[in-house]
Amino acid sequence: MKKVMMLLLSLGIFSAGYSYSCSGAAFYDISRDYVTKKDGIYYEYSYKTTQNNNGKMEFIPNVTESSKVVGADEATFEKINKFLGKDKKNLYYKNKIIGKSEGFESIGAYYTYKPCTSPEDNYIIKNADSVFINDKKLNIDPKSVELLYLNTKQNSDTGFTMLNLYAQDSNGVYYYSEFAGAMQKILDNPLKQNEYKVLENTGNSVYFVSPYKVYLNGTEIKGADAKTFQIVSSSTIPLSRDKDSYYKDHTMITKAEYDKYRRSR
Repeated sequence: MKKVMMLLLSLGIFSAGYSYSCSGAAFYDISRDYVTKKDGIYYEYSYKTTQNNNGKMEFIPNVTESSKVVGADEATFEKINKFLGKDKKNLYYKNKIIGKSEGFESIGAYYTYKPCTSPEDNYIIKNADSVFINDKKLNIDPKSVELLYLNTKQNSDTGFTMLNLYAQDSNGVYYYSEFAGAMQKILDNPLKQNEYKVLENTGNSVYFVSPYKVYLNGTEIKGADAKTFQIVSSSTIPLSRDKDSYYKDHTMITKAEYDKYRRSR
């Protein structure tokens, strides 16, 4: 992790206080799109880079990388967004096939933000066999999938967004972890609409309250009483409580610690 942070610091994406700046970034995203040429469909990515010229960062002219979408049927090809496309046979992520287009349906959309790039629209899609976030295949049943909560929050320090996604199928409830790139099952049975609620604070915290358990960003808060659980802090310090106990993040704390955190907000 230390090596990664040093690399990001050297690129100017993070400063010492983890705030970000584009002034020394290695590249700036310009555009991504599908284009039609004489010999077929291509996926193109354009960006401009910077170089260090005697201590001064200078722009290099725009760079465009182009790759053919092998197998794409030009007559029926449609762009879904700047990352996804489809034709009469297949679904595509950039220039690669990710599945068949039979049963295609878009079931959700969200934006992501990264330092030095424009906002990116992302789709959650499905076909007859699978559910995808972009090119990631999710371990959830496409026939009974239902999104319970979908949102992204941008971290003011890093500039990156965090996706919070809760979904269910006939086999249970799941949380999508961006770090793992997969759905993790949190409940063994699906919920009715009146059996859960989502609570948010002004930071990056999203609480999912089921009839018997409480989760913060997909991780259970052990011992929390779901019936009396409430958010106490609307700041970036995630404080919560129930009828008996107090919590910071996922951890139970004492009343004295709780009062100290409340005073420090």
